[in-house]
Amino acid sequence: MPKQRTKGKPVLAAVLVLALLPLVALARPAPPFETQTDLSTIEQSALPDACPLSKQAKTPAASCSGGCVTPQSPGEMHIADLTGEVSIDPYGNYLLVAYVVVHDQDHAPLEQVEVDASVWWPNGGPARRARMTHPNGSARFHWGSHVAGRWKLCVDLLTGEGYLYDPGAGEVASCAEWSN
Repeated sequence: MPKQRTKGKPVLAAVLVLALLPLVALARPAPPFETQTDLSTIEQSALPDACPLSKQAKTPAASCSGGCVTPQSPGEMHIADLTGEVSIDPYGNYLLVAYVVVHDQDHAPLEQVEVDASVWWPNGGPARRARMTHPNGSARFHWGSHVAGRWKLCVDLLTGEGYLYDPGAGEVASCAEWSN
């Protein structure tokens, strides 16, 4: 078996290491300098406030990037209507279909509001459900049962961007019951 030649390989490795040493030295952080320049004594001129508060604002603006934004107080939302009906589906089961309508403080329908509700059916409950309102402000809840009896749906919470839920401002109660 012929012997492998290693002539020149250790020399090549040593040359490579020596060539990389200056690069390693450059990668080290530079020591801190203790010298002062005359620039540190220059007084900086006072810049005008880029985002002054509006006289009507009660809280400072959250962000001043791109100009000032006067904080807006959130609108109020409430339950405008809560209706439902118990019927029998094609398979002979009882089915509750309930609609919750959500309005703003000006009585305009609100879409994309999450309606969290609890549902009781003749032989069980509560079960928590969440639905989103449509452009007409209504959210549809449905629940089935094999037995007849009393049904109940209570709206627990309304969540919508830019609005707060005021349960006391509703035009109807937050709970409704049906029997079949």
